[in-house]
Order: sequence, then C-alpha cells, then structure tokens
Amino acid sequence: MIPTQFAQNIISIYGAQGKTWLENLPDLLEYCAQKWQLQNLRVMPNLSFHYVASAFSLKINKPIALKIRIDHRNFMAEKNTLAYYDGSGCAALYDWDETVHALLLEQCIPGIPLASFDGLEDGSIFIAAHIIRLLQSKKITAYNSQHFPRLSDWLNIFKSPIINKLPTHHHQRLISCLQLNEVQDAITDFLLHGDLHQGNILLNGDKWVAIDPKGVIGNPAFEVASFICNPISEILTQSNPREIVANRIHLFSQALAIDKQEIKVWSYIRALLGACWALEDNTDHHPWLKIAEIIESI
Repeated sequence: MIPTQFAQNIISIYGAQGKTWLENLPDLLEYCAQKWQLQNLRVMPNLSFHYVASAFSLKINKPIALKIRIDHRNFMAEKNTLAYYDGSGCAALYDWDETVHALLLEQCIPGIPLASFDGLEDGSIFIAAHIIRLLQSKKITAYNSQHFPRLSDWLNIFKSPIINKLPTHHHQRLISCLQLNEVQDAITDFLLHGDLHQGNILLNGDKWVAIDPKGVIGNPAFEVASFICNPISEILTQSNPREIVANRIHLFSQALAIDKQEIKVWSYIRALLGACWALEDNTDHHPWLKIAEIIESI
C-alpha cells in the first residue's frame, strides 16, 4: 500500500514523472522482494520523498530496511556515502540495485529516534557529537572526492533568482558569511552526512547510528547545523527557542572543538538553505526564516 501523503509529496515534487514512478512502485517492490528474498515487507511510517519498508531477507538472513528512491542522483549520493562510511557511525549498507534505485540497509532495532527538549537536550547533543566524530574519523581521498558534491555546490542556490524571494536584509548578511567561509570550504576534505538532525539518528541495539545521509564534502562545522535547526516546528513552539539554539551552539563547540562563531555562521547559512529549498518545493519557508533570525540574534 502506498500512503496517500507520500504519493502527494512525490507528485508535488516530480509531477508526471512521480506519478509514473508511483504506478510502477508495486512492480519495483516485487522485483526487490524476489532479488533479496524478502518476507513480511511492511511500509515504514512518515514517508517523505522516498519509499522505505522493513522486511526480513532470507538471502542474507537478517532484518533489513528497503529504501527505493525516484531519482538517480540522490540514490548514488546516498549509496556512495554509506559505502564510504562502511557502518562506522551509520547504518550498514548490505546491497543495492542501481537499475531500480534500491538500497538494502541494516534495519535499526528498535529504531527509536533521538529526542530533544524536556531535559534531554544536553545528552542528545553529546550523542550526535559522538556520531559526527565517527563519521569524520577519516579524511576523504582525492579519488573518492570525485563521487560527491561539495558544499559550495549546494550554496550555488544563493546565486539563483530564488534568493530574491528572501527578505533583503538577509542578502548582504549571506554575502559576508559566504566570503568568510569560502576559503575554509575550499581546503576542507571531510565527507559530511549533510542532514544529521534528530530524526536521522536512531537507536540500534545499544548504540545510536545515523541514517539517510546526503553526502557532501565540506566544512565540519556545517555538520551540526541541521541538528541545531531541528526539529524546526517544535523549536519554534518552545518558550525559549533562542536559549535552546544558543545552548546547542555552545555544547557542540565544546564537544567538537569548533569555534562557536563558525558554528553560528554555518547554522545561519543552513537555515537560509532550508528556506530556499522550501521555496523550490513550494512548501512553507517561513519557519526557516524564523530560525535564521534567531541564530542571527545570538
């Protein structure tokens, strides 16, 4: 069964291509079930823009998570990132099929996402910092770097007309932030997860692991930015959002030995990236602007 909201998400982003992909999805699932001898295939809750199901693979004799993406570029980025991390700090990649953009992944059990707020803030930050240290335990080689985008590629969206839809006071601020970090990104050679927020950190046995990496080469300070900005709707409903964000910046700075100002700048950039991506996807970008303004005020 294909969840209604998931289908609407796919069609809203991919249009006719998405509709065709959804029509073919049952056949893709059957193909994967036969290829990997899957039993008890069950769709995961809260799907966004890719299909994920749990199952048991008789072929490898393990519980698995099956993930199928619509687009080739993001499939390759995630596959290459998971292969590079090789299970260090993230869920393991067991196998893949490029023809149908399918990933056979380690299933995180019990799969509880990392929680924040209500006395859990500090602990969750130190867990995330530990995962970041694992993910960044090796520098990427010149050969491997050819398989991943750079953070500077993501920032090119600020050169597009969509930037004109943001309030004008952010434009000059962005220019100074990007100039400050341009040289640093050019010499950075770490492969970042790229979207390491609380929902992408799951309990797996007795350890926490990352899932759903985007894979981008860039400044290590950018890695904490998604965590600092999320979960965005919940931060904005707290009584003290500025205090929460400031505390996160401070603790990540301590845990990872990264300058607080550098974390603040990259978190501000990440918030405006979120606003631009929301505008591209025709979703509400205003929460991202509110987070950017909170970060700017610190």
